[in-house]
Amino acid sequence: MNKRTVEEVIKEFQEWELPEALPREIDVPSSPQKIIAIVGPRRSGKTYLLFWLIKKLLSENISAEQIIYFNFDDPRLLPCDAKDIELILEAYRELYPE
Repeated sequence: MNKRTVEEVIKEFQEWELPEALPREIDVPSSPQKIIAIVGPRRSGKTYLLFWLIKKLLSENISAEQIIYFNFDDPRLLPCDAKDIELILEAYRELYPE
């Protein structure tokens, strides 16, 4: 994984139209100071839960630039290991320094 690819993936997400996602009856804590992880078995609705949460944040006037979404099944992001998380944050901070 390299920084240019990560920046490309971030920009693509910022421009991407989110698919329809049904509201969920689940309380997911949100804090700009924390990273929240959603875990569960394959095909249990995690991705669409995230899409719904992102739409909720956008409706609450959180800008798209403040949200990062990565699909680690994207072959451009492979191989990926723990040290690449810092690379993702570094690329994000370069794109959106404020």
